[in-house]
Amino acid sequence: MGNSICFQGYVMDKYCIDRGTMLDNPSKETLVYPELHSVHCLVDVPVCYSSGFEMLKDPEESGGVYCRAYELDAGGNDLTLQLGRSEGTSCSTCEGDGSIVNGLRVRVVGTSEGGCDGYGGETVPSNLLCEGGGQRGFVVAHGTLMMLSWGFLLPLGVISARFLKHRQPKGYWFKLHKAIQCTGLLLAVAEFLIAITQFDVFTAEGVNISKIHGTCGVITMALGILQPINAYFRPHPEPASEKRVLWEKLHKNSGRFALGLAFLTILLGTARVAFPSDKIVFQIFYVAVLILLGGIARKYQLEGKVGEGGKVVEIGGGDVA
Repeated sequence: MGNSICFQGYVMDKYCIDRGTMLDNPSKETLVYPELHSVHCLVDVPVCYSSGFEMLKDPEESGGVYCRAYELDAGGNDLTLQLGRSEGTSCSTCEGDGSIVNGLRVRVVGTSEGGCDGYGGETVPSNLLCEGGGQRGFVVAHGTLMMLSWGFLLPLGVISARFLKHRQPKGYWFKLHKAIQCTGLLLAVAEFLIAITQFDVFTAEGVNISKIHGTCGVITMALGILQPINAYFRPHPEPASEKRVLWEKLHKNSGRFALGLAFLTILLGTARVAFPSDKIVFQIFYVAVLILLGGIARKYQLEGKVGEGGKVVEIGGGDVA
């Protein structure tokens, strides 16, 4: 049987705790400024209230970090939503005449599996976790691998296939293209595994940027994995055949579509990074990568042009092997 508790403190959704910064106030760390967390974010935003709620213990000293004291069960989550919507204001689902805009504090009376000896005993368990942003490391790893794979290596492989067919020895471009794409796809699979095991963007109700980012990511990865599969079953280039022509159109256009969708996915992803400093780094890095890719493409394109009788002839195109 659980121990009886009576505890008072700020209530916070687990989504914002795991982000490290508040969704509605991303410049503020969640466990430092819970008083600035809006009731609107707490009770209106599906990705927040569907993650569940936790009770925070006040810091020992003013200006300190709040600690994660209790995680509410399903009944507690429902009661918190009801209370927030009756006592809050400036929120679309608020129903009463409440006046609380930010910082919802509640008193919880209930039972816990441990940490209390009754109302006269300890009401807060020891060894509390006083750190948020548990997903930050995974976000950085996921974003970095996404940039390296879909942001740089896979586009570089396409550029190599497009503009390096003039390079000797014959078939050099194809070997380079295959090596780059295989490396890029391995990194892409790694970042995708991080995403599906550490993040949950699909359970929240409604449509939001995180869900769009996740959907685009799944489609992009599906297309990426199909590329080496359809390449393996490609018809031989000689003799020329209608099947070969159709395969080339499929391989090229599906690859281009995947890269275009990856571009959108990365843009959405950088917009959703919780910590402002991380967001700026990712956005600057991606701009630098795009500039670098543009420079490489232009260099390869110029290499593929030769003077012939005073004319410039493009020889960088051609079929895939």
